[in-house]
Amino acid sequence: MLIKQIITRILTMSLLLLNANLVIANETNSINKTQIDSYLNVVKNEVPNNWQPPNGKNMVQAIVNLNNEGKIIDTKITSTPDNKAAKASALKAIQATKFPKLAISPDSKIILTLGFDSNFSAQGDGKAGMTCKLEVRQVTKIITKTPKK
Repeated sequence: MLIKQIITRILTMSLLLLNANLVIANETNSINKTQIDSYLNVVKNEVPNNWQPPNGKNMVQAIVNLNNEGKIIDTKITSTPDNKAAKASALKAIQATKFPKLAISPDSKIILTLGFDSNFSAQGDGKAGMTCKLEVRQVTKIITKTPKK
């Protein structure tokens, strides 16, 4: 199966090269540590304000894909142990948060990995914390230019 995929890709690239000049452009984002820290500070302050952890010991991880305008593209949430209330609580907090804009290309993607960790008794005693990691995915584009006749 793998050999078939490799051969198909080679044939496809060969056809492209025969019919057009191929240019590969790797887009880079000019984003520095200060911008990342500033972005993460907003996220670390806003998301917990919208989070209401359920009772019990819960660890939830959310991977949130955002565009440069701060709009959510999609979210994937998992929890240990699997707890629908904990996942719903994290999702609600994410959806209620107004994520900031980030000065990157509109084609790039922001990936936030959020960790929600809580341990509350039925009486409301306990503690909660959140971790946050930011990644900006660079876009690689293949641009074809048709040769002039």
